Amino acid sequence: MQQRKKTVCKRFGWGSALTVLAVCWAANVQAEEAQPAEIMPLAPKSLLLDLADTGENYVAVGERGHILLSADGQSWKQVNVPTRNMLTTVYFTDGNNGWAGGHDSSIVHTKDGGKTWSLQNWDPELEKPVLDVFFLDSERGFAIGAYGLLLRTFDAGQTWEQHDDPITEDELHFSALARLGDGTLLMAGEAGSLARSFDEGETWEAMDSPYEGSFFDVVPRGEKGAVVLGLRGNAFVAEDVTTATADSWLRLQTNTQQSFMGGTMMPNGNVALVGINGVVLVVSPDNSTTLLENPENMGLSGVISMRDGSALLTSGEGGTYIFKR
Repeated sequence: MQQRKKTVCKRFGWGSALTVLAVCWAANVQAEEAQPAEIMPLAPKSLLLDLADTGENYVAVGERGHILLSADGQSWKQVNVPTRNMLTTVYFTDGNNGWAGGHDSSIVHTKDGGKTWSLQNWDPELEKPVLDVFFLDSERGFAIGAYGLLLRTFDAGQTWEQHDDPITEDELHFSALARLGDGTLLMAGEAGSLARSFDEGETWEAMDSPYEGSFFDVVPRGEKGAVVLGLRGNAFVAEDVTTATADSWLRLQTNTQQSFMGGTMMPNGNVALVGINGVVLVVSPDNSTTLLENPENMGLSGVISMRDGSALLTSGEGGTYIFKR
């Protein structure tokens, strides 16, 4: 039985109880194999970090390997998962095929809309958590994360390989990867790092950034535009990422110092941003912004629009919350 002798504890510094997103191991942790998540009655009220919609069910992922399904966003059922590592991200290419990633470079896959999951990747010795998963199609995908982690797959995740760091040699954290309307890929991360790819991730070029603080999410907007969001209430929009320079990004007037952790495009063309201490911000197509009152006031990390467009489904500290606009 192999044991890791050293103690490692590194934080991403996001504040609030979301600092549970620490890469932290105790000395002499037994690490011979991945352990399955435990079915827990209070899992729907645990820290849930990301959301997806399969069309049949909403899917939430979070601490201790929790994955939960809900038909209506209100009643949640935990499913069996072959890892108890914290899961930070979830992505579906269609109603059946989805991937979730998290700590210890864990990646799990479902073929049935989230009802059952299999372990595809687990590498605790690498000490690099997955922070986002994105797929171009049902076969080709990426898993990005801390310390320059960029994994690629060409066979739906059966095998994963490390891709060269596309931004810097400093092993900065990569937080988010998205495809814009014209097919351009945009990656964002620590210390204002931005990179774009015009060939579906084969090659990347670093971009000059409008900001030196960390970005945590990317929301595509329009054909070539995007909103990037991050620390201390900072969010920027570019109408054309393909030609964007540091000066062409517009800093949004967010009227908050709370860090933004996640965002989504809404059916009406607005963009919703959520973050620490329950902050919810709506960005209109003309880039005007509106802070919304959140009675729950819990830290938020994930957000998607509900199918009927009447509300936002959010996740974070204390589980999920339906935010009616």
